[in-house]
Amino acid sequence: MTLLLIPPITYISSLTLIIPIIIGIINVKTIHQTPLKIIFYYCFVFAFYEIVGWVYAINGWRNHFLANSVAYTDVLFWGYYYYLVIKERLNRRFIVTLSIVTLSVVIWVHVGHDYNRVNSLAVSMVNITMIIIALMFFYQLLNSLEVENLFKYAHFWIGIAVLVFFSGVFFMLIFADYISYNKNKNIVQYWYLKDYLLSFHRIFLGAGLWYSKELVQSKTSVK
Repeated sequence: MTLLLIPPITYISSLTLIIPIIIGIINVKTIHQTPLKIIFYYCFVFAFYEIVGWVYAINGWRNHFLANSVAYTDVLFWGYYYYLVIKERLNRRFIVTLSIVTLSVVIWVHVGHDYNRVNSLAVSMVNITMIIIALMFFYQLLNSLEVENLFKYAHFWIGIAVLVFFSGVFFMLIFADYISYNKNKNIVQYWYLKDYLLSFHRIFLGAGLWYSKELVQSKTSVK
């Protein structure tokens, strides 16, 4: 694949991953006192995916298998993160159950399926799961009334990152097979909308990690 054919937004979306990583390194002490450490590790895993993806793209190899691998990563990391953030025991059990069901479905779909092709059913299932879990968090947030300033609340920005990305990409991934194999240039350009969503996703993750100090201070004041 010729690098000149790759639109600028793809380069930008990859570079935006630097934002949460740098902020995470700066606030590493406070981040490791909160569930935000899961997001910090998540960013490094995706840095690995980005490097592999670019190596494959430069050499003209198909890298659709990464989307399938990301499905497992999303369920494990985000499921665990929200398990720690959401307080109600019943909701926690629901998150565990939903994550197990989703992983089971994804594994079942991938068995006997070409792993080098994006499976729209499996990835869409993951996106729906992430949207449901994020909405559960926002429901808890709105009902608890414990946060005075949402814009300085780390988990709020993380939740925005999840909803913006997974809800936006959900509608695109429903047609993943069609978009990936259709040779119409307009369809191919439509696929790059994901890069815009990914850029905002990572910027919002960075905002969440930035306010890790406020999160630790609020926990200390409650004690």
